[in-house]
Amino acid sequence: METTNNLNPTAKIKKSSKANVTKKDAELGTLAQSVSIVWGQNPQITLIWTSQPNFEEQVNNYANALDSKSNSKKNRPQITNNLKTCNQAIDTGIAKIKDYLDADATNKAEAKANYAKFGITLQGSAYKLPADKDKRTQALKLVLGAITEFGYGKKPFGTAYFTPLIDQYTLLVSEAADTDKNVSSIIGNKNKQKEELIKTLNSLVLLIKANYPDTYTNVLRAWGFQKEKY
Repeated sequence: METTNNLNPTAKIKKSSKANVTKKDAELGTLAQSVSIVWGQNPQITLIWTSQPNFEEQVNNYANALDSKSNSKKNRPQITNNLKTCNQAIDTGIAKIKDYLDADATNKAEAKANYAKFGITLQGSAYKLPADKDKRTQALKLVLGAITEFGYGKKPFGTAYFTPLIDQYTLLVSEAADTDKNVSSIIGNKNKQKEELIKTLNSLVLLIKANYPDTYTNVLRAWGFQKEKY
C-alpha cells in the first residue's frame, strides 16, 4: 500500500505490511498449533505433498524442540557464574604463588624465569595464567607439579588450595562445552522443523486465499493468522 508524503504530495511512501506467518519461535509455535486444530476441522483443505496429521506431528515436535532448547539453556548462566567465581579464586592463588616465587628468588629475573613452570606467562602487561579456557586448562596442568617441586605444598595457597579448584575448573569447562554443544544441536534441529512449518503455513495461506477469494481475510483470522498479534 502507498500513501503520499505531507511535505511532498508527489512523493509516495511504501507502508510496510506484516507477513501472515511470523518467524519468531514462540509465536510460530502458537500459530502452528491454532492452524493445526482448525485444519483438522476443515478436511476439504488439502495439500498434495503433506497432510493435517503430518503437520500436527511437526507442530508437536517443534513444541518439544522449543522446550528442550529452554531446558538446555537454563543451566548455562549458573555454569558461567561458577566459572567466573572459580577463575577469580585461581587468579588469587596464582598471585600468591608469584609472591612466593618473588620472595624466594634472588632477583626479579629469576622469579620470572620460574613463572613458566606454573603456567604463568606474560599476558598483556602482567604475568598471569591465560584467560582463554583451553590455554588455561593446559596451564593448570603444570601448577600442582610445580607447587611440589618448589616445596609450596603445605603453604596456604599450595596443594590443598589448588587441587579442588583445578578439579572444579576442569568439570565446569566440560559442563559448559557439553551444554553449548547440546544447545547448538537442539537449535539446529529446531530451525529445520521451523522451516518446514513455515513452508506449510505459507502454502495454506495461499490455498485459503484461492478457495475464499472474497472472504479470505476473515478465514485467515479464524485459522489463527492474526498479523496484529505479531
